[in-house]
Amino acid sequence: MKKAILIMVICLLLIPIGCSAVNNAAEEAKPLSAEDFVINYNGFEFDDTYPINDLVNTSGISKGDLENNSGLVSEGPKNGYKRWRLSYPESDKPQLRLVIMGYGLSPSEGDCIASAALSDIATSRGIKAGDPSDKVISAYGKPDDKVKGEAVPLQYVYVFGSKRLVLDIDKSGKVVGITYDYNIKKSFQDQGFNE
Repeated sequence: MKKAILIMVICLLLIPIGCSAVNNAAEEAKPLSAEDFVINYNGFEFDDTYPINDLVNTSGISKGDLENNSGLVSEGPKNGYKRWRLSYPESDKPQLRLVIMGYGLSPSEGDCIASAALSDIATSRGIKAGDPSDKVISAYGKPDDKVKGEAVPLQYVYVFGSKRLVLDIDKSGKVVGITYDYNIKKSFQDQGFNE
């Protein structure tokens, strides 16, 4: 009888430990830093501060993007500020999509990366499309914001200064998209679309 009571007491003590271990993992995730916004694509590391000309010269422009006006998406109606979307390795099945902004005639003359979408590349903390949302929480902690949307049921948003890491979560709780938002809102304003 004493053994049975002892076993029950031990079991009751272990249950809260298991639950708190999951919560502690989310609370112990280190805060975002500039390093969390570095992209590693085929052994080449860059972020929004990397010189655009060097980035385009190193990575090139895919055939599909070249055929589509070098990836030009829009131009500010009043100021001519341009937005290019470059896809790597190709535009039909990209692993990485960059939005580059600038006044130049080509993306290599751009002055900033506004955003980067990862399709088949892991974040600096090892999260990639297909991972369960609890793995995201373990790696990044609780999101700064959760946004319900139409395109995807839920987005986890992590904020570091003006930068945001946005993870799209589907109905089954899996990551289906990852976007580094280096300052996409400012890029719309710079084009004159939000005046």
